[in-house]
Amino acid sequence: NTYQAGQAISAPVTYPMSQSFVAPGVASMPARVPAGVPAGVPVSVRVPSTVIQAQGPGTKVRTAQDPQVLPGEAMKMLREGNRRFVQGKPVATRTSNGMRLELVDQGQAPHTAVIGCADSRAPVESIFDALPGDIFVLRNAGNTCTHAEGSMIGSLEFCIGKLKSRLVVVLGHTKCGAIYGATKTYLAKKSDPAAATTA
Repeated sequence: NTYQAGQAISAPVTYPMSQSFVAPGVASMPARVPAGVPAGVPVSVRVPSTVIQAQGPGTKVRTAQDPQVLPGEAMKMLREGNRRFVQGKPVATRTSNGMRLELVDQGQAPHTAVIGCADSRAPVESIFDALPGDIFVLRNAGNTCTHAEGSMIGSLEFCIGKLKSRLVVVLGHTKCGAIYGATKTYLAKKSDPAAATTA
């Protein structure tokens, strides 16, 4: 994916960068690497979202310039991403300077808020094959919201109210140590009320 000065580049493209430029609009595609870029130097091409949007997952970050995603469509995106993860065929494996700049310049608009477990075996963005900007992730041990106030609830309210996410997913996982420990303690107290009273 190395391009040289004056060489044509067809959209959609986002390559690792050491030189960066913004590609022109749809009518003037393909873009060309600006003159003066040394031969063999990788470039990052920031292509307008209208060019990239229909090209499939993994090619464009979501920003505040994108339309709001309805809950059913957001769930479909999560399922498709998880299917790619399970099959070992992720597409959201690389980000570029152009993608990061888009999120900084245009703001975030995650399609889903996910309350997940802090377990290192369940990385939420990975299991949904999501790019930065796709999902708003809140994690703690046991994926719980035990109080009506606090950082989890406050962050969730921010995501729904300010960022306009329409879908909230509470995501558990197999062999969760926090859930196992809480369940074990509860059952032990239930089977021995006297111990529970004196505890």
